[in-house]
Amino acid sequence: MRFDNDNIFHICKEEILSAFSKALTTLFENDDLLFEFGADERTITGRLAMYLHDEFTYAEAHGITIDIEYNRDADKVKYEHQQEKKNRIFPDIILHQRGSGKNQEYKNDIFYCEMKKSSTPNASDKEKVIRQLDERKYQYGINLYYINHWEAKLDLYLYSENKIICLPYCYSKSYNYLLSKENK
Repeated sequence: MRFDNDNIFHICKEEILSAFSKALTTLFENDDLLFEFGADERTITGRLAMYLHDEFTYAEAHGITIDIEYNRDADKVKYEHQQEKKNRIFPDIILHQRGSGKNQEYKNDIFYCEMKKSSTPNASDKEKVIRQLDERKYQYGINLYYINHWEAKLDLYLYSENKIICLPYCYSKSYNYLLSKENK
């Protein structure tokens, strides 16, 4: 994690994956009852965001913040398509600099994460993640799904050679880190 000469915060893919691995490990260790009792995904998202916050203290110390359900685009309401002003959005978890959308700069929007407990990736969440990666220039898009007692699946979206690619990962309590589905 570092700032460049233009005061843009950069984080590499491995740091994102490591932070999510550690946060998921802590979630499964500390909050297993949430899954046992069938807690709502917003509750699970909130707990995961707390643990992600612990992984990004350096970023937090420099004005880069973990937020949940953050529906602001600078001082305005955040929409799927900001110019059209329809379909308000509430990202489940984001790592960003609050107010970076002013004048549509979006210079320190690090990741945008949608989360579902369901066993298959939600098509609308996938589209939303990709759209926000493209329109707001998030460095990473994350679609986290199939989160339950023992595992979670995570699709990481990023730009590679001027196009958005998806890297699928799976987390399991038995190995406590995100494993690329290609290497499984």
